[in-house]
Amino acid sequence: MQGSKIDVSIHDLTFRLAAAEIKLSLSPKLTKGSYLAMDDLGITKLFVITPGENRYLYESTVEVIGLKDFLLHITV
Repeated sequence: MQGSKIDVSIHDLTFRLAAAEIKLSLSPKLTKGSYLAMDDLGITKLFVITPGENRYLYESTVEVIGLKDFLLHITV
């Protein structure tokens, strides 16, 4: 796993609930390391948490989301 990382990985006892990258930009860009980490860790969906409130698909497996909506998503 050289050069790959994910900022947040949330698990319960049996499986991963969510994986996320945290970006301070309203127009986030993912690095090659994010994609490598997704492959290395078997992440099928990655959330990109931004300071904004907009929620949209960045790619089919990557969703941009605000912190409030992310927290709501993982607690439902």
